[in-house]
Amino acid sequence: MCIQFTLILCQFKSFTTVPSPIEINALRVAVVLFEKDRGDGPSFDGNTIQITTQLSARDINDAVDYLDSKGLIERLDYMGTSPYNFGNVGLNVHGRQFYYENKGEKMSPSKPRSQKASKRKGIRVFISHSSQNVEQAKQLIQLIRSALNLKVEEIRCTSVDGYRLPGGTSTDAQLQIEIYECELLIGLVSSDSMSSHYTLFELGARWGANSPMIPLLIDKKGPEILKGPLSGINALNAYEEAQLMQFVEDAGKVLKIKPEQPSSFHVHIKSLIASLPNATVKEKVEAVAEKKVIAERSDDYSNTDEIIRKRSAIEWPDDFDMQLHYVTTQRKAVAQLQKAKPEDIPENEFKVIRRKAAINWPNDFEMRAHEEDTQFKALRKLRGIEQAESQQQAEAGANISAELLHLEKTKLRLSVIPRFHFGRAMSNPQGKTITLMNNGNGRAKVESIEVVLGESDVTANITRLPLIVEKDREFNIMLSPKNQANMNLTSFRCQIVYSDELGNRYQIEIINSQDQLLVEEPILLP
Repeated sequence: MCIQFTLILCQFKSFTTVPSPIEINALRVAVVLFEKDRGDGPSFDGNTIQITTQLSARDINDAVDYLDSKGLIERLDYMGTSPYNFGNVGLNVHGRQFYYENKGEKMSPSKPRSQKASKRKGIRVFISHSSQNVEQAKQLIQLIRSALNLKVEEIRCTSVDGYRLPGGTSTDAQLQIEIYECELLIGLVSSDSMSSHYTLFELGARWGANSPMIPLLIDKKGPEILKGPLSGINALNAYEEAQLMQFVEDAGKVLKIKPEQPSSFHVHIKSLIASLPNATVKEKVEAVAEKKVIAERSDDYSNTDEIIRKRSAIEWPDDFDMQLHYVTTQRKAVAQLQKAKPEDIPENEFKVIRRKAAINWPNDFEMRAHEEDTQFKALRKLRGIEQAESQQQAEAGANISAELLHLEKTKLRLSVIPRFHFGRAMSNPQGKTITLMNNGNGRAKVESIEVVLGESDVTANITRLPLIVEKDREFNIMLSPKNQANMNLTSFRCQIVYSDELGNRYQIEIINSQDQLLVEEPILLP
C-alpha cells in the first residue's frame, strides 16, 4: 500500500520526490475525507478519521496540519478535543481538485479492488445568472426539468426559491465546489450578468476548468456581450425557438439524458422566450395562448392512452418490458387524476394546482399526478399551521389587543390578491374600450396605466388616477391613438399597476392580438 501511495505522491508537484510518512498519511486522510463526504462541509472529527485510517492521533494531527499547509482543507479548530488539535475538517475545492487529478483504484486505502466505487450525489446543473434575470432563470428551470426530468435537488440556482444554497453554508466555498463539480453549467448571458462579479467568476472558473458549459444569450445585443476568453465559446440564442431546441439536445448529451418529446416541453420554450427582455407582443400572446390551451384541457383524458402508447414506443422501441412498465404506470397515474376533487381542497386552489401541473407536465401523467399530490400535501400543511396558530391565539385568552388582532387579520389576508377579470374589447369611433372587473376579495387601487404599441403613440384615457375599484365593480379604459389617421389598434400591450388594501403593489399586462384579449398573472412589485 505504501508503494502505491508513493507512486501517486511522486506524480503530484506539491509533494517531494521521495514522500515522507507525513505526506503518505496526509494522502490517506484526504482520500477518506473525499470518499466519505456527505456534502456537509467540515464534518469529520479525529475519531472518525482514526476509525477509517487506523492511524495514531499524532499521525492524524500531522496529516491534517500538512493538508492545511497546502490549502487543501477547511478546518474548525475551536471544537478541538484532545488528543486531536482540530475540531472538524473537510476537503475544500482545492482538496477535491487534488483528488480528481489523482483519483483511481490505487489511491483508496480503505476499499477492496473489486468493490465498485459509489456514485456521489450532488448538483448536476448549475445556473449562473444575474439577480436581475430571476424570471428568465425560473423559466429555464421549468424547461430543463420538463425536458430532462431533473429533480429539484439536482439543480442550483441561487436566486430562485427551492434551488438556493442551503441555509448556514459558506456561500463562496459552496459555490466554488459546485461550479467545479456540477456536470453542466448554464450561463444566462445578459448585460446585467456581464456586470456581475459573481457571474463572471462562475463562467471564468468553469472555462478555466475546461468543463461542460453552455452560454445562453438572453440579451438582444447578442454574442458581442461575451468578452475575453468567453467570446470563443459558441453561445445559443434564447430568442430563437430552434436554438432552444438545440440547447435541450446539447444539455441532454452532457447529462447523458434522452430529452422528452418536444410536445412535452414546448410550452416552456414559449414561456422562456416571452419572459426575455424586449420580447414582442406576439411572443407573449403565443406563450399565454399555449398555456391557456393546456389549462383548458387539464381535465381532458380522452386521448391519454394514445399519448402513452406513442411515448412508450419512442422511448423504448426495442424494450417491451419497459414499454409495459411505462404504460402501466402512466395509466395508473391517469386513473388517479380522474378521481374526484379531494373534499378538503377548496375548488379555487384545486383548479390552480391542476392547471399548473398540466402546464408543467402536459404529456407525463405520472409527474402530473405527483405534482398535484405534492401541492395538496403542502396546502394541507399550510392550512394546518394557520389553524394551529389560530388555536394558540384562542388558548391565550380573549384579551387580545386591537393591534395584535389587526396584525393577525393582515397576515391571514396576505395571500389574497385582488385579480381582474377582463371583459371584451368593444370598438367605437374613437378607438377601443376595455371593460375590466375586480373579482378579487377586496378593493383595488389602480395607480397607473401604460400602453405599449411598437413605436406608435397611444393614450389610455380614464376618469382619474388613482382609481378605487370596489369588489365586483367594473371600470373602463379608453385607448386612442394620438394620430387619428392611424386607427389600427388590433395589437397592443397594456400594463396596469394596482395595489390591494394592504399596500401590496402588483403589475399585470393585458395583451391584445387581433382583438383577442389575454392577461398574464400579476407580478408582485418590490
